[in-house]
Amino acid sequence: MRVLLLLRGSAGCGKSTWIEKNGLKPYTLSADEIRLMYASPTLNVCGEECISQSNDTIRLAVNDSWTNGVVNRRAKTVSAALGLTKKELRELPEKTRDAVLYAQLAKKYGITAKQALAYRAFDSYCVSQIEKRLPFKKAVKYLEKQNEQPYTLRDYWSDCEKLNLDLGREDILLPPDLAQAHQRTIDALAEARRQKELEEAHEAQKKFKMHLKKLERDFAFENENLLIRPARSHTELINEGSALHHCVATYAKKHLSGQTVIFFIRKKSEPDKPFYTLEYNPKTENIVQCRGLHNCGKTPEVEAFVDAWSGYIRNKKKKSHAAA
Repeated sequence: MRVLLLLRGSAGCGKSTWIEKNGLKPYTLSADEIRLMYASPTLNVCGEECISQSNDTIRLAVNDSWTNGVVNRRAKTVSAALGLTKKELRELPEKTRDAVLYAQLAKKYGITAKQALAYRAFDSYCVSQIEKRLPFKKAVKYLEKQNEQPYTLRDYWSDCEKLNLDLGREDILLPPDLAQAHQRTIDALAEARRQKELEEAHEAQKKFKMHLKKLERDFAFENENLLIRPARSHTELINEGSALHHCVATYAKKHLSGQTVIFFIRKKSEPDKPFYTLEYNPKTENIVQCRGLHNCGKTPEVEAFVDAWSGYIRNKKKKSHAAA
């Protein structure tokens, strides 16, 4: 026979202690626990922490940061406040906020509380994106078989749209192996990006060839031991960065578009071997940086050479302006 025990008494008289000693806590519905679902503990006049009873009538607003939408604060009953029937409340595995939340999600999307727990990481935006194409209940059933999360399916569909795949086909919408299908779309998009970058680089290189002749004519310089010349291609910049272990390859787009100019300083005895790399700002006509192996600074010899080159460029520009 089932027995219902109602405990009443003043605060601190031992009700909770008696419940714990008798192992009844898992079966207890405590007013204090319900109060803590929608209100934080407060301090009394003595500065002691306590649970306020001032909000015992549930009139709280939805989307409060504490309850996060679990409680409808305008409702007059616990059942209405939580959006669950009395039967659903009785079937809660435990009387906690999370148990209520999973029960609410299960009811909203027509799934089980266990499924709601398994997919607790999903957010409303993710669900809304999925429900544009099929009911979330069907998606959950499919994802259970695939052992995947909702955001994986959402991202896969997003990839399909970018690749212009027909999501009206069942085998594309819900592929037999979601992980493999998603990896294929990831690889396809990566290849598409690579091809686009290659085309852009090729086009930039074609335009740069015309500019390169002017750079070589206006900036080429050498002395007894060293020479300086502009980088001639994206590939040269990659090789320069690999040999000297610095990041000059990341300047390729700026160099090919003319935003900046990258020059190679080489020993005349080894004109094809990377030695130092120099960045020059064509707008301000200033040297931005000059780096060698592992981003090391200029040696006295290289510094003297760069100063001589800089002076040569300035004098050449002055003569050009004077002639004009």
